[in-house]
Amino acid sequence: MIYKKQKTVILAILTICFIFSCSSDDDSNEEFEIKGVWILSSEPNAYNYYPQCNIDKEKMTVTHANKTERTSYDGNDCNTVNTVKFFSYFADTYVELIEFGGGNNPDKNYVERYNVISRTNSKMVIELYYIDFGFTQGNGQTVPITIPENKRVQEIWKKI
Repeated sequence: MIYKKQKTVILAILTICFIFSCSSDDDSNEEFEIKGVWILSSEPNAYNYYPQCNIDKEKMTVTHANKTERTSYDGNDCNTVNTVKFFSYFADTYVELIEFGGGNNPDKNYVERYNVISRTNSKMVIELYYIDFGFTQGNGQTVPITIPENKRVQEIWKKI
């Protein structure tokens, strides 16, 4: 009789442990997945320094951990399409996009670096803090720009 009660108590404890181990709290620990198609959001304060035609249209397609294709729209009619392929690196705290040979001088790279403000699997907020257009001074050195903190703008991207 005691053995049967012990067995019932152990079974009850195991059932309770199983129920709590399957709780929805595990969703908050979901690993960030960068792969997919991201679109520039029209949320307030997003991208207020680029043409309005890019809002809800500009796309960033990440097909591999280090391959990104970014499509933007330019021109007076917003129909001029500009697609650039980047080598990309997505870390917990920053994003780096490099277009090899894409600088203003053909032998220089175009580089953008962003701080990651926040990110989930459906939304990413980043802030451009460094850009190198591949300009070359007379001494052969490129002229990168570090954007002052009070001039940085957050870009809000949503996964579609």
